[in-house]
Amino acid sequence: MSLATKLDLAVLITNQMTTKVSPGTAERVLVPALGESWAHACTTRVVLNFTGSKRTATLVKSPSRPEGSITYSIDQRGVRA
Repeated sequence: MSLATKLDLAVLITNQMTTKVSPGTAERVLVPALGESWAHACTTRVVLNFTGSKRTATLVKSPSRPEGSITYSIDQRGVRA
């Protein structure tokens, strides 16, 4: 039994996107910083995005929930939907 299951904990993995520049060209491609294998290792994927003061969390992959988005804010009290 895994420690997370034993202690009833959620595990959060972040795989930030980064820019890969091809040598000898000016071509730039967005790639997962931890590599493609980590990009497919999770069962639930939430994409966090923000533009200015607007923050959005989008559920894009889940074995038990439909896709959807919610706007949220972060202040001195924590995360607020």
